[in-house]
Amino acid sequence: MSHCSPLTILLIDDCPRDREAYCRFLKQDRLYTYRIWEFETAAQSMKWCQQEMPDIILLDFKLPDGDGLKFIQQFRECHSNTQAAVILLAAGQGDEIIAVRAMKSGVQDYLLKDKLTAEVLQGAIHHAVERIQLTRQLEQSREQQQLIAAIAIQQESAYQQAQADLAKCQRTEAALRSVLAICSGRLINSDKDGNPIHIADIYDEFLYDTLRERLQAEQKLTHNIDLREAIFNESADAIFLVDPQTLLTLDCNRRAVELFEAANKTELLEINGQKLQRHPFTASETDAIVADMQSKGVWSREIEYVTLKGHIFWGNIAAKPITVAGRTMNLVRVTDISEQQAALRERKQAEAQLRQTNEQLANTNVELARVTHLKDEFLANMSHELRTPLNAILGMSEGLQEGVFGSINERQVKAIATIERSGRHLLELINDILDLSKIESGKLELQWSDVSVRSLCDASLVFVKQMALKKNIRLNIHIAENIDSIQVDDRRLRQVLINLLNNAVKFTPEGGSVTLEVRLEEIGEHGSKGTGGVNFPLSPSFASSSPNLCFYINDTGIGIAPEEIGKLFQPFIQLDSSLNRQYSGTGLGLALVQQIITLHGGTVSVSSEVGQGSCFTIRIPYRTNLRTIQATNSLPSYCLLAENAQVLIIEDSVVAADQITRYFSEMGMETITYSKGEGAVEEVLRVQPGLIILDLQLPNLSGWEILNQLKTNPKTKNIPAIIISVVDERSKGLAQGAFEYLVKPITRAQLQVTIEKLQRFTGSESPNLTVLPKAAKKPPLILLAEDNQTNIDTMSDYLESRGYHLILANNGQQAIDLVKVQRPDLIVMDIQMPEMDGLEAMRRIRDDRQFVDIPIIALTALAMPGDRETCLAAGANEYLTKPVKLKQLALTIQQVLAR
Repeated sequence: MSHCSPLTILLIDDCPRDREAYCRFLKQDRLYTYRIWEFETAAQSMKWCQQEMPDIILLDFKLPDGDGLKFIQQFRECHSNTQAAVILLAAGQGDEIIAVRAMKSGVQDYLLKDKLTAEVLQGAIHHAVERIQLTRQLEQSREQQQLIAAIAIQQESAYQQAQADLAKCQRTEAALRSVLAICSGRLINSDKDGNPIHIADIYDEFLYDTLRERLQAEQKLTHNIDLREAIFNESADAIFLVDPQTLLTLDCNRRAVELFEAANKTELLEINGQKLQRHPFTASETDAIVADMQSKGVWSREIEYVTLKGHIFWGNIAAKPITVAGRTMNLVRVTDISEQQAALRERKQAEAQLRQTNEQLANTNVELARVTHLKDEFLANMSHELRTPLNAILGMSEGLQEGVFGSINERQVKAIATIERSGRHLLELINDILDLSKIESGKLELQWSDVSVRSLCDASLVFVKQMALKKNIRLNIHIAENIDSIQVDDRRLRQVLINLLNNAVKFTPEGGSVTLEVRLEEIGEHGSKGTGGVNFPLSPSFASSSPNLCFYINDTGIGIAPEEIGKLFQPFIQLDSSLNRQYSGTGLGLALVQQIITLHGGTVSVSSEVGQGSCFTIRIPYRTNLRTIQATNSLPSYCLLAENAQVLIIEDSVVAADQITRYFSEMGMETITYSKGEGAVEEVLRVQPGLIILDLQLPNLSGWEILNQLKTNPKTKNIPAIIISVVDERSKGLAQGAFEYLVKPITRAQLQVTIEKLQRFTGSESPNLTVLPKAAKKPPLILLAEDNQTNIDTMSDYLESRGYHLILANNGQQAIDLVKVQRPDLIVMDIQMPEMDGLEAMRRIRDDRQFVDIPIIALTALAMPGDRETCLAAGANEYLTKPVKLKQLALTIQQVLAR
């Protein structure tokens, strides 16, 4: 079993998700490669074992057709000679009784599924392989010893045959002498070579035959004696003939002389063989040896010997009684096994070290499980403790900007906008840390679905469009015509693209360009695109039987030095401390990119040239119309309700409830708030809402218990429930029947997308009924002409959160140019701007007949008498004075667009 040849793994588990995780762990092993056969039942596995034998068996304890221990028993009965190692996998916290039974059944290791990581699984398999190798070496050693014993027996048989032939010749010679005595005085004729050819009396024929037999016997005797000498003296083992009474050596071969470092044979004759032993036998031991030889016919043992020069070595002694020429003696064979003993000692030391290592690993695993549990608890607490105040900070900041708590001045607007941006940045950092921790612990589960590649790319570009416009960076997108949809985790892959696009824009100077290209890469093709330079793979490659879908993110930015690329995907590391000061970031984004793409079975690579730009390439298997991996149960059938359906918000936080209520009010939905867990189900039965918003951490009764009661009650089970909580347990929430799971703090856009998703899901069955008014297919495009960066940040962030798309101009001339190219749906025009003011820009726009109908909202900080009439005369449809209330601005935009 070498590292080059793949190991055969028999994986028996009825859970496809677990099997997929184990296969992913094994593909990450750098020591061995594996051929993995997957089965769901014991019966299927036993049938397969009739054709092929595995090296390792990964066995789930609970199988559909019996427990894993019964399978082990059946397997050992049918394949008693196999050395396959069995590793048992159990769910939950483990069971000591099951573990003991498993070890007694011959299980190599016992692992807990909930605590299983790639390192733990790989370590268990490595130990199993080492134990199999040691077992095979021990068997080879035993086979060698048996072969040596067989040679000794053959040597003895040949010696006894030679002695028998000698006795026969002696008998023939005695008969011949008798004949010659009878034929005394007779003439024997001979040929020229001396061979008898005729006897001159009645005994001639008998004498002739006897003489011929004698010659043949002499020739055979000579041959047998030579054969005996060759076998005796040329043997690789030391051979002694010992007197069974005196225990003195009668004869020995040349190998005995060499092995015991004697000058010649005479030094080993007429001595008691026990003198050559390091520890001579006692009288009782000698009697036991004689008894064994008499009862069994042979005796053998491994003992230490001392040569005549004082050197110590280990030998295997085998003795049995033989009879030679009527004399009984002991044939003793001594084999030098020093090397085998040294190897055996090393193996025993290795086994002892392995046992010690296993014990240490077991203790380490226990400690690791404890530390992991503590880490999970810490992250969960950190998530809760940080998200809870952040939710209040962001919610109240948004409310202050929207004038919910009264009017504020421009300076206060700037301060609150800074608070909100800082809070969002802190939230992103928390999310990145938690996501990275989940991936490393194997707890991040992908939510697979069919996703339109075009929609995925468009949605990702929206997030960087504003930053690109501020830096005058041109965004390009090219998607091959033969690409439609792909099976991925929509949210996670969008997270990857946004991260890479954001970096591309961030590290590209003003006036540059960023391009997102998507195309298919056929099997065997593995080209690189981009700026030139050197191409570096940044994640392991996997052989794929399907083509890859490749996303290329090209930029004309600062580029990356070859010696720095290896650091790119290390968590918390940025390439240069000077860049840390110039470009903000935590160093977590690219680490998440690599981990998420690896979970998709894909790879990430980069080609870059300093001063020219970089190209990041994502390759993922292009899977369509395949079996999807669902982390949740299938969604229930939801009841459809009229447009005036109420939303019941079960939330104890006043800030969070007010924020959610505000979002629903903007969408034309009426809400009712219930602030505790106890009695929540009764409130649902009383109100019969069209939608339930549920927090998990409620007083008196957990949100989990409320959700369980709602989904088990026939009157409420079909009412869709959306969980909004600081607790990040999406998979659990969806599995228990929630329609969607949002983690606080949420945004207006998140809630809108979720409601649209619910509307699509329910509307597919009955288009005549709707949950909410349908949103416009294409968000309005608004041109914001403003030279003050703080005002730009405040208004653009707010308007984008309301679902509008924005383009920016810093003076009147830029505004005119953008109107001609982009043709926006509405223009928000500041009056005081450099180069060309807003009034002149509005006049020129209105002078062009094709732009006469584009609505314009004028903004000014002067508020002098006659300003309103001047702006309206220049072409404005509406007029607002600074500091403008964001909510008032959004309402004015909505009213103007509706005209």
